[in-house]
Amino acid sequence: MWEFMQNLNYWDWLALGTVLLILEVFGTGGYLLWVGLAGLIVGAVTFFVPTLSWALQLPLFGILALLTAVFWWKRQRNTIASNDQPELNSRGHELIGKTFIVQQAIVEGRGKI
Repeated sequence: MWEFMQNLNYWDWLALGTVLLILEVFGTGGYLLWVGLAGLIVGAVTFFVPTLSWALQLPLFGILALLTAVFWWKRQRNTIASNDQPELNSRGHELIGKTFIVQQAIVEGRGKI
């Protein structure tokens, strides 16, 4: 195991990033997308700096995975909060508190407005 860790090169990181991106297709909700991107970034850094030791590659991957996941989380939260129709999928909630004229008599709790 230590031998493998000491010989990490950019192909290993590119393969890890690609596998994580492929796994994202199966529906993890976006998390593996950003962790895969972190793997690809570490692969690119390792390509341009081949002398980067594994003791720096692993923390770099962890930090990048954390930063990209936090970036995604904040972006998603802001996207959901800034929706101009927050009640879009909550049928009936948009009707609460409004007044309507009944067009048909209410029978057994059902009617037409």
